[in-house]
Order: sequence, then C-alpha cells, then structure tokens
Amino acid sequence: MEKLATPFFYLNKKETKHSDWVEPFTTFVSRIYGNSVDVEDQIKAFNTLRENAADVDDTVAGKDILYSYYGQLDYLSFRFPTGGNGINISFEWSDILDPDADFVKQSSLAFEKASVLFNLVSLLSRMAANHASAYTVDDYKAAANCLQCASGIAKLLRESFIHAPGRDLDSNFLLGIYNLFLGQAQECVLGHMSFSASDSNMNYSLAAKIASSAATLYDSCVHAFESMEPACNPNFIRLASAKKAALEGFSSYFMARAQLEKSKQGLAIGYLQQAKSILSSAQKLFNGIKLSTDFIHKPSLSDYPQTISTFIKSSLSHLLKTAEKDNDFVFHDLVVKEVELPKISPLQALPPLPLEKLYGSQDGFETAKKIVGDDLFKAFVPSAVTTASSLYSEETAKVFRAEQAEVERQNTQMATVFASLDLSRLQEITHSDSKTNFIPKELIEARSQLISFNPTFKIHELFAKSTKLKQIIAKIKSDLEVEANENAKMKAKLGPSWTLSDSLEFAAPYQSELNNYLKTLAEASATDSAISQQYALVKDDVETLCNSSKISALLESSISSTDNSGQSLLDIPIEQEEQERDMKIQLDLLEELQSRVQKLVPERQTTLQALQQKCLQDDISESLMQNSKRKDSALDTNQLFELELKKFDPLRNRLHASYRQQQLLLNEMRNVTQKLKQNPEFLRKMEVYNNQFSKNKELCSNLLSSSLTAKAISEGVSKGLEYYKTVEQRLAEINKTLGEQLLLRRKQGATCLSKLSSSSSSHTSISSNMRNLHI
Repeated sequence: MEKLATPFFYLNKKETKHSDWVEPFTTFVSRIYGNSVDVEDQIKAFNTLRENAADVDDTVAGKDILYSYYGQLDYLSFRFPTGGNGINISFEWSDILDPDADFVKQSSLAFEKASVLFNLVSLLSRMAANHASAYTVDDYKAAANCLQCASGIAKLLRESFIHAPGRDLDSNFLLGIYNLFLGQAQECVLGHMSFSASDSNMNYSLAAKIASSAATLYDSCVHAFESMEPACNPNFIRLASAKKAALEGFSSYFMARAQLEKSKQGLAIGYLQQAKSILSSAQKLFNGIKLSTDFIHKPSLSDYPQTISTFIKSSLSHLLKTAEKDNDFVFHDLVVKEVELPKISPLQALPPLPLEKLYGSQDGFETAKKIVGDDLFKAFVPSAVTTASSLYSEETAKVFRAEQAEVERQNTQMATVFASLDLSRLQEITHSDSKTNFIPKELIEARSQLISFNPTFKIHELFAKSTKLKQIIAKIKSDLEVEANENAKMKAKLGPSWTLSDSLEFAAPYQSELNNYLKTLAEASATDSAISQQYALVKDDVETLCNSSKISALLESSISSTDNSGQSLLDIPIEQEEQERDMKIQLDLLEELQSRVQKLVPERQTTLQALQQKCLQDDISESLMQNSKRKDSALDTNQLFELELKKFDPLRNRLHASYRQQQLLLNEMRNVTQKLKQNPEFLRKMEVYNNQFSKNKELCSNLLSSSLTAKAISEGVSKGLEYYKTVEQRLAEINKTLGEQLLLRRKQGATCLSKLSSSSSSHTSISSNMRNLHI
C-alpha cells in the first residue's frame, strides 16, 4: 500500500551564463562614492557567491547557497540600482520549457532574483522526488516539507514577478507547478499514513479526503498548463492528468474501506467499482508517458504502471469480490451506482509554506539570517532609508521632549503644593506653646548664613592685609632709593666715565605704579574703617543670632505670658488630649506623604534618562528595509513609526504611573492638611503662635535687619580681600622684576669699572670703587 505514491514530478534548473559583478560594481561605486570607499573584498565575495549559486548540487548545502545568494540580492536591491544609471550588469538565463532557444538576457535585478528563486524551487522538487522514492517515514516527511516550500516559493514568484520574461516564469506555468507540488505534498501525507498505521487502525475516511484534495490540486494544475500560450509541454499535462486519475481512484478506494468498517456494503462496493474503473484509466495514462521524459523520477515511472496493475488485480479485485460475497450472503445491501455515489469532500492536509519558513517555523528566521550572513554592503544606507530614519529621529525627539516637559511640570507642581502647605510652618505652630522655645524659620535661615562667616575675624584680616601690602611697597621703594644713592656716588667719583643710565629714569615706572597702589590702599583702608564701624553697630545682634540660647532668652519673656504648659497633665481635658494625639498623627502622616512624593523625583529622573538613551540609540534602518520588502503588505511611514514608537511605551507608562501616584499623594496631603487646620487644638496653637509672632515681631525685624546688614558687610569684606589678594600678587611680580633689573644694573656697573681698570694706572682707586658696588 505504501508504494502506491505516483511518480513525482520535478523541475530542471535554469542554466546561466557567467556574469561578472566585479568590474561594473567597482565602476559604479567609484563613480558615485569616489575612490576613498574600499569595498573590493565585499564585491569579490558577492561575485563568488553568484558563481557558486550557478552550479549547486541537489543537497541541503546547495539549498543554503541559493538562499544565501538570494538574500544578498535582496539586500542589494534596496541599496543600489542596476541598469544604465546604476550597476551596468546583465544576466542571462535559460528557459527550461524552451531549452533550444537563446538565453534570456536582461539587466533587471528582479529577473536575477526570480531566476534564483526558480532554481530554488527546482532544487527542492528534485530533493523531494529523491526522498519520496525511498518510501520511509522520515523521507516522506522531508519530501513533504520540500514540496510545501517549493509550492510557497512558486506562489511568491507568480505574485511578485508578474512581468518576468520566459515561458518558465509564465503566470499560468507557475500556477500549475504550485498546484502540482502541493498535490504531491498531500501524497506524502498518504504515504506517511500508510507506514504509521496498519490496515486495521488506519483512518481511511481521512485518507480518502486527502487523496481527493490531491486529485483536485492536480486537476487545477492541468487547467493551468492548458491555459498557457503557446501550449505547455504535453507531457506535463499527461503526467498531471494521470496523477489526478490515480488519486481519484485511491480516494474512492480509501472511502470504500471506510464504508466497509461501517458495514455499509452497498456504498463500499460502489466506491470499489469506481476505484477500479478510474485506476484502470490512470494506468493507461501512465503507460502513455515516455520513459525518456526528464522531469519525472524515472525509477518510479518505469515501475508504476505495473504497480497499479498489480494493485487492481490483487488487492482491489480481491476486496471487491469479498465485499460482494459478504453482501450477497450477509448484508443484502443495495449497491449504489457510480453516478449516485456521494462526492468525497477534499481536505488539504498541508498548506504551502512561504519563503520565510524555508528553515522551519521555530528559530527558522534566525537560521535563515545565519545562512544569508551579514549584509555585505550594509555600510551603504539608501537615501530613502536615511531620510525616513531622520524623520523617525525627530519623532523620538518629540516623545522625549514631551515627557521631559511633563516631568518638569510635575516637579514644579509638587514644589508649589509643598510651598502652599508649608509643612515646616505647621510644625512650628504645633510646637508654639511647648516649653522648648522655637526660633522662627526666618531667623534660622539668617543664622545658618552668618555662622559660616565670622565677621570679626574677616574684618581683622582686612586691616592686616592692608598693613602688609603697605610694608611691601615701602620695602620696594627702599630698594629703589638704595640703588639711586649708589649710582649717584659712582657718577660723582667717575664723572663721564660712569656710563650707567640715570636712576630716576629707571625707577620712574615703578614709582608711578607704587604710588597709585598707595593711593588706592589709602582709599581701601578708609572703606575698611567704614565697614568696621558699620559692623560695630550690628555686632551684638549678629552675636545673638549666632547663639541660639541668647535668642531663646530674648523670646522667653513673651512666650511665658502665653504659655499654658505649666498645667499638670492631669488638668488637661481628655478631649484636648485626643485632639493633640490626632494632630500628631496627622503631622506624622503629612511627613510620610511628603517623603513618598519626594522619592518620586529621582525615580522619574532615572526613567527619563533611560528614555533619552533609548531614543538616542534607536535605529530603525533595518525595519525600514524589511518593510520595503513586503511591497503590497508594507506599512506606510506613519504606521511604521507608530508601531516602532510603541517600544518606548514601557518607560513612558512608568513615568505616567509616577504622575498618577503623585496626584494621589498630593490630594491626600491636601485632605490631611485640611483636617489638621480644622482641629480645635491646632486652631488654639495657631492663636498662640500668632500672639508670639506679634509680640516678637519687632525683635525679629531688628535681628533680620542686622542679618541683612551683616550679609552686605560679608560681601564687602569678600570683595576687599579679593582686591588685596590681586594687589599682593601684582606687588610680588613687581618685586621679582625689580630684583632682576637691579642685579642687571649692578652687573652693567661692574662691566663699566672693568673697562676703566684696563686703561687707568690707578688700579687701587678703582678697586676701592668696585667694592662700593656690593655685588
């Protein structure tokens, strides 16, 4: 039973002539991109890949080579044009339906891709024929998969390459082989079923429907071949017709077996008679096919007519006689005539598989990518893709800017709510009648600023700096005076023979700058004195502000007049005690809520930074190219952008959840604050706080005024110290330069005396003068 599969049809491969990619490709790249672009190795690898694809074996390795070349062609089609303005290359392929005709020649890259896909279909069909003739379970599975892929690729060729030249790429021919290969895939299922089940447990009803489906596909194949103009190879039509008849006969046979299992002898006998008639016709059709035909698996074709004859004479005829005998003696069922037999519904067991599933459904995509390898020319990004990527980058920037603006708005709203609630002031109010005195917030802030600045020490430092600078200037002036005196003495003794320049001229620039500094230092000293006098007026207040115990002592008298804390705890009413407890609970809750809201800020900032990085690193070039390949099913740019932008949704949703959580917490803070302000105990404490504030208003105002004055003094002192620092640096430079100049003048004086000693007899007198130079 398992060897009743009909002879399998396969396609011969298209032959091609050598087409050299190297020279035209290199010329194009040099013309468009210049000689600085080095892609010689990639072009050579691409050219080698075509040469390998032109002559492959009927093996899995051959399939991989063809698919790899097609994948690289697919990549290439989105990066470079071919033809006159592009890569000037032509391709020549044979037509398998007209082998004696000249090769078809075109410059179209689509023609090259279609021819490679056709050879992939032919290779899969030959692999399937070899597997099916082995008659094993695994071989039937492998053959079925090859045929599913072959029919799916044939469908792709028919739908995507409508105007491809050549009869073998004709739409009707491709439709025919699509149905033919899909029908043979159904036969593989029947062969697998016959191995997997014995006669007693085989599902004959299912087998009948699958065989009917195969017969229907073969019938569609016949109609497609007959529709071709000019006419298709008649042997193709004969084979498809014979296969159709055989599968119709087997469908009737299987249905007869199914009816026998149900004890419906009349129907079973009718189907068996129909099967015998149809299979006899199929035998004649197979006998009419020549053995020299080069598109059918020859071992199967030579044996198949005899196989059908044996099956009819032994298995089918024997089963028919047995059924008729049982019906005559046992069942007495009315035999249904052939024309009245119910039509067997076809059931297609296997669908065509698209090219994307050539390497399986699970992990097939990753396997296919590994077979194709990296895009050899991925460095060349198409201009359309570059433009679309740029537009997409603008969209991602809009997404980030929108979230950034919303984060800033939420942070501002939080700060505004905190300022309006003023939790620290609420805490001041609730402690306003406690024995532990509180310092108003304004004074605390002023105190923190003054503690870091020690006015007394800084003012003393100002005077010390001024005195030090005046001493430095006096020292420099003294050096200039000493030099002038020595020069004058030598001039008086030696007269015109002393050639050293005049000291007044030498010292004039120094004296002028030093006198200017003395003048400004005098003005600065006057300013320092004014600052010191001004600080003396506020010194007591500043010292008070910097000492919390002194402030408490000043506030104590006003607090004691309104203090009720002298009450014994036993004297406090129970109701007031409960209100006090409620107030503390509400304050604690406010602190907790404020802390929870504040924690949202760093979390939001981290999420926003992650969103920014994701936006910056996002690249959809590959997605744009893949979308272009889909052609009719391709998304428009806006749809693709919308789909791609969804990848940012997790981070954006996290931010939006933070916004919602902040709103909930802030609303809860408002509600708690409102309840707190309605608490009678809080209202009582607020009255006490206001009384304290009014009583201490003048004191606080004076202290704050003094703190502002001290702050202004600190700024003046800082500027004064900065000025003195600048003057000190300049005086150090003057002192250094002057020292170098004085040393140089003394050397010049020594040189002058040395010359005089060579021409004068009074050596002793000159030597005495030299000792006066203090070199």
